[in-house]
Amino acid sequence: MKSYLIAAAILAGVAARAFAGECPALIQKAGDELKAATLDEAAMIKVMDRIALGKTQHDEGKHDESVATLNDALQLLGV
Repeated sequence: MKSYLIAAAILAGVAARAFAGECPALIQKAGDELKAATLDEAAMIKVMDRIALGKTQHDEGKHDESVATLNDALQLLGV
């Protein structure tokens, strides 16, 4: 039983690091797409705010929220 609990704890740690690694890639992708985008000023501000929020969430360790926020930014960019 102990070995199952240890394995579950290790798996949870690996999964958390996987999400943590996804955030920087999404931040980079959103930034690159933003540079190439032809959005009006209001839409551009909204996307920049979503990217900034996603970075803040990542820095705070809220990786699930960060991924969702950054995917929202990418969706606004039409990606």
